[in-house]
Amino acid sequence: MTPTLHRLLLTGGPCSGKTTLAQLLRTHYTSRNYTVLIVPEAATILLSNGISFNELDEHGKEQLQCDLLETIKVLEVPIYLYIRQYE
Repeated sequence: MTPTLHRLLLTGGPCSGKTTLAQLLRTHYTSRNYTVLIVPEAATILLSNGISFNELDEHGKEQLQCDLLETIKVLEVPIYLYIRQYE
């Protein structure tokens, strides 16, 4: 029997509790024998490593948005491929 897959997207501004909620959900569902996969937040990865959005000019801000999208794709592909094994 193929397991039912559920996908959940957490959105919110900086420091709104997305990571905390994701960890609480992981704890809750893994304790009930669910497998929980979490894709790291791309903006946090880039912005917590020295990139300052406020210091960028308009072109730089647009480029960062494109870079964020590419980073999201790179982070999601391995998770997606793993999940596809069970669909």
